[in-house]
Amino acid sequence: MFRAQAQARFKAHLTLASTRQERLRGACDDSSDVSHGFVRASDGTITTFDVPGAGTGPGQGTHPRDINAPGVVTGRKHRTLAMSIHGFVPC
Repeated sequence: MFRAQAQARFKAHLTLASTRQERLRGACDDSSDVSHGFVRASDGTITTFDVPGAGTGPGQGTHPRDINAPGVVTGRKHRTLAMSIHGFVPC
C-alpha cells in the first residue's frame, strides 16, 4: 500500500476533491518541489502519502486525482523530468 509520512511542513497545498463524508484529497509540495498526496479525514486528521515508485526530484511525486465514497484514492505518479507518468489504484 502507500507509505504514510510523519508530520512534515509543506510549502503548498492543493485540495482537489471531496466526498459526502467530508474527506478531502489533494497534493502538497515540499521544499524540494516534490509532490505528495494527502487525505484529510472529516475529523481534520491529515495523512500524507507517496505511492511506490513515485519520483523524488523537483516536479515529480504523487498526484492524487480522485477519491470515492469509501475513501479510496486514485491518481498518477511522475517518475522523471521527462514526465514518465503512471496511474495508481490501491490493491
